[in-house]
Amino acid sequence: MEKPNQEDPEPIGPQQSANNHGGWRENTRLCIEGIGLLALIVYTTFAAFQWRANEKAANAAKSAAQTATQTLILDQRAWVGVETMKGVPDVPEVGKSFDVDILFRNTGRTPARNVLMYNIVKPSKAPPDVNAACASATPERVNQSLIAPNATLTQVLHPTDGKPLAAGWERALASQGSFWVFGCVTYDDTFGRAHWLTYCGVLNQKIRGFDRCKKYNDTGDGKAPPE
Repeated sequence: MEKPNQEDPEPIGPQQSANNHGGWRENTRLCIEGIGLLALIVYTTFAAFQWRANEKAANAAKSAAQTATQTLILDQRAWVGVETMKGVPDVPEVGKSFDVDILFRNTGRTPARNVLMYNIVKPSKAPPDVNAACASATPERVNQSLIAPNATLTQVLHPTDGKPLAAGWERALASQGSFWVFGCVTYDDTFGRAHWLTYCGVLNQKIRGFDRCKKYNDTGDGKAPPE
């Protein structure tokens, strides 16, 4: 019986070897590119996290520096306030003039500079609007001076213009209302920041002194108190 012809396997030639080698190189290139892309992604992600961490650290350092600066200013700046307000004599008396002494003190650790004061004594039935009075009287403020740390400055007001009170002054005052003493102070601290102070008192003959008004004994930052 005649055996069918069997074809011999085709030997691997130069062309097939080149194709196999080219495929290997392509796979290698893709693998290297994939590794490079992965490395780039990892690096970019790490850099982004590092940038955010650095930004947070920088913001935290900036905030800490600002807080430290503000704390230093609050600790070292000038603080002006009213220490006492009293009549001389304590209450008005017939045959005597009546003055009002207001003692201001700087309780801060540095001088209060460019101190300007505006003081008013006025009988009135209604409490005064101190902020409005101070704002409108800004050009008239007087007594520019400096108050050293822990030093005082006394303002003497002369509601009777140095003249003795005549009999019946109490009835005259009662017809006009209460006797108010009020005003404001503006000053700069050594850091160049402006501050203001308002004060208000009303004469109380029963206690032979002044009561604090319900409003307008305040302090704040800026050139003048808000109206």
